[in-house]
Amino acid sequence: HLDVNGHVNNVRYLEFVLDSFDFHFRTTRHLVQVDMNFLNEAVYGDVVQIRSQRCDGFYLHALCRDDGPELCRIKTTWDKVG
Repeated sequence: HLDVNGHVNNVRYLEFVLDSFDFHFRTTRHLVQVDMNFLNEAVYGDVVQIRSQRCDGFYLHALCRDDGPELCRIKTTWDKVG
């Protein structure tokens, strides 16, 4: 999922976040809104960490390179299924 310059595709950041939720969460809720703010680029070989915080009705996620720089901020909003 790299572009021709070796950068991580922006869609991958969202995939990383969605994959961080466990199976039970993902099967009992559906995603209703995503807001993304891209800050820096990741390239092949970078180690990316996700820091997530549950807030009132949404989650905030910060994706950072292992050496410090923040790559992306994502806000996800979910509704319960049913």
